[in-house]
Order: sequence, then structure tokens, then C-alpha cells
Amino acid sequence: MAKAIRKDIMEDVKEYLLLDQQVKAGEKRLRELRKRIEPYMGERELNNIVTEVGSIVIVPQPRAIMSARFTTYEIDDLLKVASPDAVSMCIVEKVDREAVDYLVSTKVIPKDVENYKQMLISPCFSVKPSFSEKAI
Repeated sequence: MAKAIRKDIMEDVKEYLLLDQQVKAGEKRLRELRKRIEPYMGERELNNIVTEVGSIVIVPQPRAIMSARFTTYEIDDLLKVASPDAVSMCIVEKVDREAVDYLVSTKVIPKDVENYKQMLISPCFSVKPSFSEKAI
């Protein structure tokens, strides 16, 4: 037997579901618009577009270079199916980021090592609201 639900809660649930549909439709439209705006800005090397209701800004964002490229195979497993010469061609020397972070946290390596961290600069698409009284 279904439990009776208060009328105000039923209204809240209906409103919530309608708002959820609107949000999803709005997010879809935002993705569509961004697919047009971002390439336009890139092609014309624009860092921002300002309107009376706000602006869109492309901000260079430094991001740590991370890759799972070197974690797929174990050397001992490769040696079971390939010659040592072939396996040696697959081995590269890499720095373990987690080990460096740990050694910095324990003060074995100075924090200055972070100045040498390889970073990738990628554009970050962001929206800035207008501060004018007219907007909204």
C-alpha cells in the first residue's frame, strides 16, 4: 500500500522535476553554443568577448602533464613473450610523481622542486557575470 504524501511535498517534487528538465535543456543549449563560440574565439585569437550581460573569457590554465602511457605492462610479463632486446626498446626512465611528492612532504627534497614540474598550458573557457545594474 502506497503511503500518503503531503500535498506541499508533491508540489515540491513536481517543481523539482520541472526545474531538472529545464536545467538539462539549458546545459544542452550551453554545450551547443560553446561549440560555436570557442572555435570562433580561437580562430580569431580572441581572449574575451564582452556583452552587456557579461563576458566569456579564455584563460590560459596551467595543468600538470600526466599520462598513463607507462603503466600498462609489467617488464617481467613482457619478457615472457618478447626478447630482452625488444623489451629494452620499450623501457624508458621516468620520474615517479608520487615519490617526489612524498619526499617533498617529508622534507627530503626541497619544495623548490615544484619549479621544475612539467606543465601544459590549456585554454579554460569561463563566464564572467556583468557588474552593471542593467544585466539580469
